[in-house]
Amino acid sequence: QTSLGPARARMGSSSLLAIPMVLAQMTAPTSAATAVSSTKEMYSYWCTAERSEKPLCKHHALIAKMTATTDPEQRKALATEVKSLYTQAKTMSAGGGPGSGNPF
Repeated sequence: QTSLGPARARMGSSSLLAIPMVLAQMTAPTSAATAVSSTKEMYSYWCTAERSEKPLCKHHALIAKMTATTDPEQRKALATEVKSLYTQAKTMSAGGGPGSGNPF
C-alpha cells in the first residue's frame, strides 16, 4: 500500500500492466505484414505456370478469388471448389505415411 490509498495503488499497478499490452499491439502489425509478405513470396516462387494445376496452387488461387469477390453466389461456387480439393487430398493421402501424395 502507498500513502495514496489502496484504490490509487491498484490503479497504478493496472496501468503498469497495460503498458506491455499496448506495446505488443503496436508491434503485431509489423509481424503480420512480414508473414503476409513471406507467404506471398512463397506462393509466387512455388506456384509457377508448370505447377498451377497442383492442388496447393489451385487452393491458393481459389482462396484469392474468394477474397477478391463480394458476390455471394460466386463465393459459394468457389467454396464448393475448395471443398472438392480437400476431398481429393483426402483420397490421395488415404494410405498415410511418407510419400502418400498429400498435396497439402
